[in-house]
Amino acid sequence: MSRASQALVAAVTAGAVYSASRKLQAKLGYRFAGRNVFITGGSRGLGFVLARRLMIEGARVAICARDERELREAQQRLVQDPRIPEGTPLLALAADVTDADAMRRAVNQVT
Repeated sequence: MSRASQALVAAVTAGAVYSASRKLQAKLGYRFAGRNVFITGGSRGLGFVLARRLMIEGARVAICARDERELREAQQRLVQDPRIPEGTPLLALAADVTDADAMRRAVNQVT
């Protein structure tokens, strides 16, 4: 997939996540502020968009991904995002969801 296509998919996904988040809040009165959220695939795509949205709403987020370099880049982008309140907790963990032991260790670091 080309970079332009990836950017378009990310933009559409971001819009969908934002819209769904707002509708859920309006309908159920559900808030993510103060909630703990563990997101696999959080270094890019939908996982990254979801992490950003939930952090903006005040959730304590842990992102997990296989590629440590992409994970650190995602962490930096989230920490530097001006829409996210300063000091919002973010934990970035390198782990492969197909490796049960790695996921167990990742979850244990969060809990």
